[in-house]
Amino acid sequence: MELNSRLWNEVELAEHLNLTVACVRRWRLRKSGPEFQKLGRAVRYKPESVSDWISSRPVGGERRQLPRT
Repeated sequence: MELNSRLWNEVELAEHLNLTVACVRRWRLRKSGPEFQKLGRAVRYKPESVSDWISSRPVGGERRQLPRT
């Protein structure tokens, strides 16, 4: 990571994903969300880590045909 690249705080991440800050915090506490960095008490997210995490998530919405009986 370049030193001049911008890290997101939890509010910015929530806004980027159009979710609540509570959801982002819940992910972090459950260790199910994107990778984060702790800088003292501050929590920060690398945009590329968020992108990688999103890409790793399951994709849904596929229509499967039910077997006919």
